[in-house]
Order: sequence, then structure tokens, then C-alpha cells
Amino acid sequence: MVTLRTAQDGATRSTAAASGEKSRDRRHRFPSHVRFLAYAYLVSVPFEIDYVMGARSFTFWLGAGLVLLVVLQLPHLTSIRAVINGQLLLPVVALIGFSSLGYFWSIDRDATFGATAVLASTVLTWLALAMVIADSLGPVFGALIAGTSLMSVKLLMSDVTIDGRADIIANVNDVAVLIVLGGAWLLARVTRLDAGIGKRIAYGLLLALHVWALLATGSRTGALAILLPLVLVIVWSFARLRLGLFVGVLLVTGLMVGSFILLGITLPQRIASLPSAFAANDLNFRDVIWRAALPELPSIVGTGLGSTPTYMHGILGVEAVMHSVYLGIALELGVVGLLIWAWMLIRLGAGVRNSSWSREFVMMAISVALMALTLTLELRRPLWVFLALLGALTIFARERQSSIEGVS
Repeated sequence: MVTLRTAQDGATRSTAAASGEKSRDRRHRFPSHVRFLAYAYLVSVPFEIDYVMGARSFTFWLGAGLVLLVVLQLPHLTSIRAVINGQLLLPVVALIGFSSLGYFWSIDRDATFGATAVLASTVLTWLALAMVIADSLGPVFGALIAGTSLMSVKLLMSDVTIDGRADIIANVNDVAVLIVLGGAWLLARVTRLDAGIGKRIAYGLLLALHVWALLATGSRTGALAILLPLVLVIVWSFARLRLGLFVGVLLVTGLMVGSFILLGITLPQRIASLPSAFAANDLNFRDVIWRAALPELPSIVGTGLGSTPTYMHGILGVEAVMHSVYLGIALELGVVGLLIWAWMLIRLGAGVRNSSWSREFVMMAISVALMALTLTLELRRPLWVFLALLGALTIFARERQSSIEGVS
């Protein structure tokens, strides 16, 4: 009798949870035209510099329109999403506030003012995007992959520069980060044994396209960022005796390498020179920039957001960016800024562990963390697109938990 009653109670809770989930979807889901704009924004991000309207990129106007629609829609939502975002936004608000205060001790106040304005604008777009896509991560990933696939095709059809890199208008590092994000997601899907063979083949072909395009960018950091997760999957699957996964990944890798050989694809000079660059400790002037920042580290409050070019001009006689997210934050925002960033990332990553998308997010996080070693991404869209995905996942997880608790 007790067992039967327990089963009935469990069924009742499951039904109530499902009912609460449907109710939550009806109450909290943004209209289709708002979601469509969010998807269009994600598709357009790789092409941000290519299409300009009124002295600003098409992507910028899509982001501004998304923010406006979300603001207009908020009064009509009976959602706890605003409260949840308030909790998630605490470290982001602290980041903007601390960056703004840095104006008073910055070594370049004009640069700090401009960088803080960019950060605030980026955060508004990030928040709007995270709120809209929280209920539809599947289509969101589809939109992101569509954008990176289209950019991959464009890269492969572009002329090449003297060192063999694709000659494109867009910032090649931004494009490389987005393609790596798409490639990491595709790698995670290929390694899912619960996916059908047809889907895995499709994901594998798209992964080959992304790897080919990434090589065309000539991004050595990007090549490492897509290679290391692949190696980690192979080692992990072998260590855990996941032989099916191990053989599958090796097969996909072999097919990609074989297809590149058959198509006559050669590595750009920058990628081919990677082993010799490591051997010669040639980091393309990055090591000089990093050493120049060391005397200022560790600093409590930093030199001011956006002040790295001015700092480097005073030390090296030439303006330069840091080419490292970690050192850039440490120099410009100091120990306080590093702690705020860590707080923010921990908050945003809280929903990954129990998510059905955990493998995809872990792969993407590893890739972004690697590229952040040698690229300046703090105020760039690619990094904040990934943070929006993290925020959406956490928002959805917390809303679902609140709905279940509300009907229990």
C-alpha cells in the first residue's frame, strides 16, 4: 500500500510538474517574432563587419532591436525571469560599476569611458538575448551553426593573402572564435552515442567544414582550441573504456584528414609553422607584450578598463592590446576585477552540470578558455554570445526548478 501510494504521489508530482512546465512556457515564452530576431542575431554575428548600415553593423542594429523588443515585452510577462536575471546580473552589475569607477584612477580616462560604454551596451544585448533564448536552446544552437557554416563557406571561397590566410573583411580572430564554438558543439554532437547514425554523419560533415574553414583563417590559437578537445575526448573515452566512442571519434578524425588529403587541402603557412613557432618560442610579439605587463601585476584595482594600449605605449613605445583575456583583465581591472569575473562565470555556469546540454557546453567552454589565452575577447561579441548561452541555460534551469517547487 505504501509503495502504491508513493508511486501515485510520484505520478501526481510528475503530472503537476509537466502541467507547471506547460504553464510556465505559456507565461514566460517570448513571442515568435522576438525569438526570430534573436535567431537572426546569432546567424549574423560572424558577418558583423561585412554588412554596415548607418555607420554601424547590421548585427548591431539587430541587437538594438532585440533589446527594444524585450523592454517592450517585459510588462506583459508574469515571469520570475526578471528576478532570476537580477540574481544572475549581480556580478555583471558589479563589473560595470567597478569599471565605471575605474575612470577616476585610469591612466587613460577617455579610453576607460569608451570601454565602459561598450561593456554596458554589450551587457544589455547579452541580457536580452539570454532572456529570449532561455526556452529554445535547440533552435538557438541551430541558428549559431547556420551562421558559422555560412561564414565557413565564405572563408573557403575567399581569396588568400600572401601567407595563405583567407582575405576577409571581418575580424579574423572573432570569426575564428565563433567557428571554434560551432566546431566544439558539433564535436560534442558527433560523440553522442544516443544520436542516430544519420545525424552523426551530418554533424561530422559540418564539423569537417568548420575545421577546414578554421584552417583557412590561419588562427593558430583556434587550431589548438579545436584540436585539444578532440584529443581530450579520445583520451577520456579510452580511459573510461568507452570503446564505441573511442572508435567513433578516431573514425571521424580519420575521415576528416582523409577528405582534406583527397581534396588537396593544404595547411596555411601560419598553421604549418606552429610546431616551429613553439620550438623557437615565437609568439608573434605576444611574449614581449606579456612581459611588459608583469611589472604592474598584481594590482588591486588595475590601470582602468580599455587602457592597455596607453600602458603599452608608455612601456614599449607602441600601442598594443594584451592578446590575453586573463592578463588583460588582471592589468586593467586588477585583483578586484578578476574576482568579479570569476564570480560572474561561476554564477553563469551553475546550470551546466545538470543540463542535457552539458557535454556541448563543456566542449565550448574548453575551447573558449583556450582561445582566451592569446586573444583579447573581453568586450568582443563572440565571448558574450557564449556567455548569453550560459545565462540562458541557467535561467531555464532556475525557472524550471521554481515551477516544479511551485506545484509540489
